[in-house]
Amino acid sequence: MFVQELHIEMTRNCTLYCEHCLRGEKECINIGKNTIDNIFKDVTSVSNLLLTGGEPLIAVQELEYLIDVLRTREINVGYIQIITNGTIMSARVLRILKELKSLARLNIVVSSDIFHLLELERLGLKDLRDKNLQILKELFNAIEYGSDYKKTSEVELSYCGRAETLTKERLAEINKQSNFEFTITDGVRTMRQPTTYFSGGYVIGYIPVDVNGNIVSYGQSFKEEDIEAEKSGININELGFRGAVRKFTDYLDKVDVIAARFTL
Repeated sequence: MFVQELHIEMTRNCTLYCEHCLRGEKECINIGKNTIDNIFKDVTSVSNLLLTGGEPLIAVQELEYLIDVLRTREINVGYIQIITNGTIMSARVLRILKELKSLARLNIVVSSDIFHLLELERLGLKDLRDKNLQILKELFNAIEYGSDYKKTSEVELSYCGRAETLTKERLAEINKQSNFEFTITDGVRTMRQPTTYFSGGYVIGYIPVDVNGNIVSYGQSFKEEDIEAEKSGININELGFRGAVRKFTDYLDKVDVIAARFTL
């Protein structure tokens, strides 16, 4: 089966506690090996593979297992992307990143917006992150995200997770230190679940898989993912990947996903 966009939630754990995080409260949960196995029993080719979190580089054992599965099953992957906060670095992590680079085009994005920078400074991790960032740039051409907007730019935060607790006063304080303007509107989500199509052996669109093997809607907090998963019952460990994708596309056709999030 070919999947255009496959997002795998490697962990719900994180080294930071950023004020704007749409994921909400972090959890010490990593994806199971059986879930990775069940994804790639059916998936043979992926155009874009996004490894998410939490902080995905925390899940070193799971990443190593994923690499082994991709290699031994000869999964064809065009592009792998990892979004990291840059606080995790070791010889083991570098070896993992080099292995991923050997399998596909690797894009490492280091979050560098004002929220991450303030949290790094609060925890005394800014210098460490800067050293790690330099290593990632030199070895993998990593790019920074969120540091290059113009002051005239506006970035609307998704009203989700911890961002729901941000006051207008706190946001105004943060914007004074930022190169651009953050905005947030009560009850407004800026992320939408794209339409996903499944025909024959092809999946066109996004398939986000959480740490528990549930296929969930895009851009939710961990809590919302769990509530939606309980309601929809779309789990690849129970239905198989093909069966779960078929049920997910039917679910998107029948449910107003965005409206449903406000009534959870």
